[in-house]
Formats: sequence, C-alpha cells, structure tokens
Amino acid sequence: MIENSLCFIILCPELNTGGLKQTVSSIKHWFPNTSYVCMVGEKATTEDIKELTKLCPIFKSGSTITSLISDGVLQSKKNWCFTIMAGVFLKPTLFKKYNYFLKDEKD
Repeated sequence: MIENSLCFIILCPELNTGGLKQTVSSIKHWFPNTSYVCMVGEKATTEDIKELTKLCPIFKSGSTITSLISDGVLQSKKNWCFTIMAGVFLKPTLFKKYNYFLKDEKD
C-alpha cells in the first residue's frame, strides 16, 4: 500500500500550534503507519520549536514556502512525500483516487 512508502510534510510557516495538533492527530488516527515531519520558517525561535517538538519532529527552514517544501523533502526518509499545510484535517479516503491509477507498488 502507498502509506508504507509515504511521508507527510506539514508546512507550518505561521507557527499555527492548534492547526498542527489537528493535522498530526488526523495523520495518527487515519494513517498510523505513515511518517510525518513539520517544517517551520526561519522566524521560529527555540522556544517555539521546543513547544512544537512535543507534537512531531520539527525542522527549521527558510522563509518561503518553496524552501519549506524542498527542505522537507530532504528531511523525509521515504520515497514519496505528500505536502500539506498545518490545520488540514486528513480524511480516510485520501488515497482512494490514487488506487485507481496504481497497478502495483512500483507505480
């Protein structure tokens, strides 16, 4: 299944703690075998990072969305990355449409 080779990259440039909690809890609930990392911008302080580290692995990056995405892909240990913003609630049918196009695990 695709969840085993996937990593969610959660972008949190505004340090949205409540949104990050919601996104992480939906990942834990619906995709328990999937890894995830959170990318914060360069404005994040060490206190902010300590607070957010309680929820998930946090990595500091640049100030643009593209730098958050590219550094998140580098931090990921998986072949496939799914980029989402903090505050997104993931549904259990997220990968349903992808299964129509996948024939085996090599696709």
